[in-house]
Amino acid sequence: TYNQLYDSTVGMIIMLVLLNYTSASLQHDIKLTQDIGKINEDVLQLRRHEKDFLAYKDLTYADSFNATIKILNNNLQHLENNLIEINSNGTEPQQLQSILRKYQQRFQEVVNTQKNHWSYPNKRFIWQFKKCGT
Repeated sequence: TYNQLYDSTVGMIIMLVLLNYTSASLQHDIKLTQDIGKINEDVLQLRRHEKDFLAYKDLTYADSFNATIKILNNNLQHLENNLIEINSNGTEPQQLQSILRKYQQRFQEVVNTQKNHWSYPNKRFIWQFKKCGT
């Protein structure tokens, strides 16, 4: 009767609210998982550019490294914003950005050292030859 109908309706409303909450929570989890996946890919790409630069002594890999750093910083900022959105006080993105700055500084030191090493006349010729794309 009326009480049974009322109880059923209230029960359905509570179920819908729980379902909506669960769905929103799941969407946030999916966003965080996607952000972490992008960050992981970016870190692997950084390592690849670093190793390619060291192997081939080609400045285009240093440029690619720096471009990937910018992408990674953007993805870390996006992750931080998503963590703030779910009221998480995670400081991991900020810590990763600090580590990333140090990593970029060290890599730039290596690049500068290589550039100085290339300043010998025969090395400079080889570098200019590679730079021309031939």
